[in-house]
Amino acid sequence: MQPGDEGPGTPDFSALEGALRDACTRARYAIFPLAVMLKLYRSVTSLTRSLMLARVDARLPKGLSEELIALLDVVRDAACGALPDPEMPVMDAILVHRAIVALAGAAHQARGGRRVVVVGGIEENSRRPPDLGPLCGPSPQGEGEVLSQLPPTEEEPEDDFSLSAWRKDHTTERDKKAHELLHTVLEERLFKPARAEGQRLRAEREAREAAEAAIA
Repeated sequence: MQPGDEGPGTPDFSALEGALRDACTRARYAIFPLAVMLKLYRSVTSLTRSLMLARVDARLPKGLSEELIALLDVVRDAACGALPDPEMPVMDAILVHRAIVALAGAAHQARGGRRVVVVGGIEENSRRPPDLGPLCGPSPQGEGEVLSQLPPTEEEPEDDFSLSAWRKDHTTERDKKAHELLHTVLEERLFKPARAEGQRLRAEREAREAAEAAIA
């Protein structure tokens, strides 16, 4: 049974699907501050997980409809569009990287184990062989789907953006001190050794050129 082929008496997931569509639509365009976009991406992955879990509870395949999968792909690619941005602080970029990984995982899981194979130049959906680990059993519908393949049920801890010393829009005394400390560490451990090495290499090159000129 493929998603969308459920018969009469099947639980109605239209409310959850509508919430997921809403989250995907809002997350398609980076019109909000980064902190808000990251929370939207988390809403997308959490709602995807909730919808798949609800389907499994109803003894249905966990995979979602092709329409929802396409929306998840769009959101994933939209998050990727935020990079590369050389002006983005590195810790903010890491948060975006994490969001992209989560969105890609949600889109993969939403396919319910289906993969696309090419047969005679035509793409066809096939079922990925079940991966039954020693502690995993098949799902209730008996299709070899493993509940452990679903995203984790617990929520990741919320990122406290108000305490980020990397964001440009924070100017508290604590943030200023954090930036100064970061600059000092980078200066002592990276920039100063790099400048010293550059000076050494230039001195060696100049001495070599002078020696070659004297021989000539």
